[in-house]
Amino acid sequence: MREIIGNIYSHLSLDRLSEAQNASGVALSAPRFVESYREMARCIAVLAQKNRGFYLLYRGQDEDYQTNSAKPRTNIAPSIFRPQKGRKLDTRLKQQRIEALKDGQKALLKLDFEDTSYNKSYLKHYEVLAWALFQHYHVMPTPLLDVTASLHTACSIAAHSWKENRKKQEQKHAALYVLGFDETTLNMSFSFNSGLQLIRLLSVMPETALRPLYQEGFLTGAFPQDDIFAKTTQHNFAVRLIAKFSFDPEHFWQKPFQAIPKDILFPKDDPMGRILKPLCTEYESLW
Repeated sequence: MREIIGNIYSHLSLDRLSEAQNASGVALSAPRFVESYREMARCIAVLAQKNRGFYLLYRGQDEDYQTNSAKPRTNIAPSIFRPQKGRKLDTRLKQQRIEALKDGQKALLKLDFEDTSYNKSYLKHYEVLAWALFQHYHVMPTPLLDVTASLHTACSIAAHSWKENRKKQEQKHAALYVLGFDETTLNMSFSFNSGLQLIRLLSVMPETALRPLYQEGFLTGAFPQDDIFAKTTQHNFAVRLIAKFSFDPEHFWQKPFQAIPKDILFPKDDPMGRILKPLCTEYESLW
């Protein structure tokens, strides 16, 4: 994955549109606080207008996580490269997760997807499609990152996550990231310029999968595939940051706007979630 080249209009530029920033400067900066969803939407409208060369996707989190370095910066790492609770990401844990991806792919092929139109051979020949199911349904850590084309979805997920975790942390605000990708109209795209692959989930998952439909979900990861676990490969998506925002979920949603209910974003009656549940239980200890 490569850093965005050249200047971009970021959250730092919103009050002074004549000034541009680079991705590194955005990652090092503090998020811009917004009072409401309406204000957030207005900010995004300006960013979309000023960054026409990028396809903007969004990611919502309970907080703006930082690297543990002399100059802390935003850290947006795929789940397989994150430390485990109470344990550092050492070589052994990383290898366990990589091996689980291989074993899980084999186990996936034995499941009944209840969808006769879906060609399961794709999962055998394209491991990234198996990873997509694992990541989006929280089966096991993968080298892929969940993002969405829906600002409303990203803000809602950030708000729900913040409410679940606020008692465990001192973080007062949820975070919303705006990431820049090469323009694409394809269901799966691969960019040598940015070193990224981008997958539109609705187009590659079985029709029984409801979660990607309701979330307007995409998954992205480093490219080429063969280099994804190489030590030299960049895995911090902060190098693709256009902007970052923070907000207080308790006061952010003002009429007529409201958060999408969690049971819609993560429907309990999702057939694919039920089908994958045994694998979720088997690999739960890897998170």
